[in-house]
Amino acid sequence: MLANYYWALPFWRAQDQDRLWHRKIRVFKHLFAIYKVDLILNMYYSINQGTLPAPRPWPRERRFDMEKQAVFPDNLPSWMKNLFEVMKLPFPPAVKAGSFVFVSGVTCFLDRKTEAPVEAIEAQTKETLEVIKDTLEAAGSSLEKVVKVTVFLRDAEDFSKMNEVYRTFFPKDPPARSTIITGLLLPQMLVEMECMAMV
Repeated sequence: MLANYYWALPFWRAQDQDRLWHRKIRVFKHLFAIYKVDLILNMYYSINQGTLPAPRPWPRERRFDMEKQAVFPDNLPSWMKNLFEVMKLPFPPAVKAGSFVFVSGVTCFLDRKTEAPVEAIEAQTKETLEVIKDTLEAAGSSLEKVVKVTVFLRDAEDFSKMNEVYRTFFPKDPPARSTIITGLLLPQMLVEMECMAMV
């Protein structure tokens, strides 16, 4: 009786071999998924005749190598200098860190030269941006390198007037900007700005 089925033995053996190869492939895929990093490194090691390049520092480690430097412009308005020198404010006009400079909040409700009160939003915007410009130049940057500006406005009705003056300082490729309507420290303050720029 069994002799009648001898013709099927090669077929069964082929099926067993296929199943065995499928098992081997699955095991190899599993091992490669776990140890693929080691396999790649070993291949690279053998190709380069036993020499591996020195590991590069991760960007996360390089970030902590940046030096932080406070910036105090010489041409700040005298009344602003008194705020930093006499009142000992707990922050500088700007901080330079790596390839960026961060300008603290600037408001200018007094004329930079005459110290006369500046009441119009257009004039305060102009004076404020002029101070920011001088601060950036003292840090080795400029308005053209500004990447982000934050504007704090006391009154939402001054938004369009502020924008008219703002455009004249950033005529081409203006930076990103946020405008916040909020109360400011002093009633004379109509606008305050801070920014971040490349060096």
